[in-house]
Amino acid sequence: MVKGLLDSGATTCFIDEEFIKQNRLNSIPMPIPVPIFNVDRTKNAKGMIKATVDLIIIVQGHTEHTRFSVCGLGKIPLILGETWLKTHNPEINWETGHIKFSRCP
Repeated sequence: MVKGLLDSGATTCFIDEEFIKQNRLNSIPMPIPVPIFNVDRTKNAKGMIKATVDLIIIVQGHTEHTRFSVCGLGKIPLILGETWLKTHNPEINWETGHIKFSRCP
């Protein structure tokens, strides 16, 4: 099990490059690297997005295929961002951390 972060401020889904290496996950190189910016709009010190990885993820019993952009995240192994949140529009109980997929396509 891997704990991640739900982040409505992240434009898409991200996965940490060190996590990819440690778990020997196969990444897909991108033809053109994409710059990545931090919350304060500065460029990420760990560089650009140079690859993606496709994973099957399970979130509280909900299983799906998700594409992640590989970048340096630091302490957090993965982020489910705005694209994921908009697709699923889950009900989130912020006190308990429970996610309910009542509006998922």
